[in-house]
Amino acid sequence: NSGIRTAVVADWKYINDIAGAGGFPADVNTYVAPVDGDFAASDAQVVADTIDLITNAASCNTPNCNSATFIFSYQVQVDEAGHSFGGGSPEYKQAVTNVSNNIADIMTAVDLWNAGHGPDEDWTVIVTTDHGHQQSVGFGHGFQSPNETSSFVIFQPSDGSTAGQGLQNLGFSNVDITPTIVGL
Repeated sequence: NSGIRTAVVADWKYINDIAGAGGFPADVNTYVAPVDGDFAASDAQVVADTIDLITNAASCNTPNCNSATFIFSYQVQVDEAGHSFGGGSPEYKQAVTNVSNNIADIMTAVDLWNAGHGPDEDWTVIVTTDHGHQQSVGFGHGFQSPNETSSFVIFQPSDGSTAGQGLQNLGFSNVDITPTIVGL
């Protein structure tokens, strides 16, 4: 659908490579390279670029504008902390806290956009992980323990309802994400 402008903002190059591949690459594909392994800083830039896309959503009238109607925003620091320090480490806990704050900043940008443009816009936000981590250092994931295979989906409905708003929804799993997006 050429009326849907897609954007990917990520600090894991693999995501950007996927976004640029195939017959229909993302319209906006922004890679934020982590500097000296500072994944919190690269995530902060991913969030800033994501907020910029949200802020510019109403002014997108040209094919080359810096905006999108579908944004995939990927933050890498939790995954990197889990692989480097283990899921039970203070570094992992701090990374989760950082990303939680980053998501709050993105949601504030959505609220500000809605306040300035009226409630007619439907926003659907999905937050997920692709895997968990072992608690101990050096293993990360790759086995089948509950800590490694645990993932979650937080689904913010676009229908204006507040039931379960911003909470983990056990009725959804990773396999539900693609059909939900395609349906929207």
